[in-house]
Amino acid sequence: MTGDLESQFTCPFCNHEKSCDVKMDRSRNTGIISCTVCLEEFQTPITYLSEPVDVYSDWIDACEAANQ
Repeated sequence: MTGDLESQFTCPFCNHEKSCDVKMDRSRNTGIISCTVCLEEFQTPITYLSEPVDVYSDWIDACEAANQ
């Protein structure tokens, strides 16, 4: 059984569910996630193996690192 991975996520800033969309700009090797509610945005480098959940995980990791 194969299914699509999530591409909408809960915002770590405003906590709205499924308010963050990921855009995979493979030509620039950049993943961009942005919240449609509070307009927070994050960019991270990606590879050809990267999926939207990887961009979200990088964002969460960056938030945790900033809070330490």
